[in-house]
Amino acid sequence: MSKSSGTGFQPVLFEKISELIEQARRKVATTINQEMVLLYWSIGKTVKKEIIKSDRAEYGKQIVQSLTAQLTQKYGKGFSSQNLWYMVQLYEIHPILHALRGELEGLSWTHIRTLLPIKDELKREFYATLCLKEHWSTRTLQERINSMLYERTALSKLPEETIKM
Repeated sequence: MSKSSGTGFQPVLFEKISELIEQARRKVATTINQEMVLLYWSIGKTVKKEIIKSDRAEYGKQIVQSLTAQLTQKYGKGFSSQNLWYMVQLYEIHPILHALRGELEGLSWTHIRTLLPIKDELKREFYATLCLKEHWSTRTLQERINSMLYERTALSKLPEETIKM
């Protein structure tokens, strides 16, 4: 086969294979992210139950500090005490695992951590839904929260309707 006879289909073939590779990469990244969020939820649940068992807030802080040191030593960064408290907060906000999967599927841990401090459930859902629909980066999500998009939308129309759009 000469060089010129094979060049006509190669760009199309290359594009098809490239798209297959890109789809697989996106699927792997999504799967890894989902498993990480489920892991963090499970860690949050486990820590929360241990703290409840102790029934002392100060002891809970000691548990988290000790756990942070051990986990960081064994698994590296990512298990800071602040991150462990985010995991506990994730469990507290979403105590039912299957509900967590439905509500936050597709969001990265960084997106979820950005949403956790929002106490108002409707407001949190508003940002999570738009984040997924609009494919916001974490930076964009934080900018939208800082610009009070929810509050401005609530003034112009009901945020429940915006979420359904």
